[in-house]
Amino acid sequence: MNRTLGCVLLMMLCWQNPVLGATFNNPQVEGYGLDYCREWASNCGLPAAHAFCRSKGFSKASTYRYTTDNQKTRVIHGGQVCDAPYCDRITQVVCQPRARTFINPLVGGYGLDYCREWASNCGMPAAKSFCRSKGYSRAIDFHYLKDNQKTRVINGGQVCDALYCDRIDKVVCQ
Repeated sequence: MNRTLGCVLLMMLCWQNPVLGATFNNPQVEGYGLDYCREWASNCGLPAAHAFCRSKGFSKASTYRYTTDNQKTRVIHGGQVCDAPYCDRITQVVCQPRARTFINPLVGGYGLDYCREWASNCGMPAAKSFCRSKGYSRAIDFHYLKDNQKTRVINGGQVCDALYCDRIDKVVCQ
């Protein structure tokens, strides 16, 4: 394998996507392990994991693990290095993706129909399919209007132009 292709493959394997979420093993802060505490000896555990995820462009941490292995660590807020025997280090952080709000989402140039398939699986199933089409794993909220605009069904592609067509005008994806 040539060097350029190897570098590209390595970048693809290591790249973390704020849309999809990520797991960080042995997270680092400026060359040191992530300290268990967000500030020196305070806001320990989940607050430090949340701060790490936000620093990487994610929403927050969903889980984390830590160890008491006496390695040097760096506090994420403040930057102090801890090299004492009592320094605890976060060994893994699972970061949740950011949420994104789509206002007046479109499918093929038309408003997103309230139903995922023609006249069935309406509401959240249509919002969820829209989010998945944009690379998100789920919809966490949506709003719809009864406003008589043309809409497109996301699964099937039919265009609805009747008086009973309802349109999703806001979707929050994560």
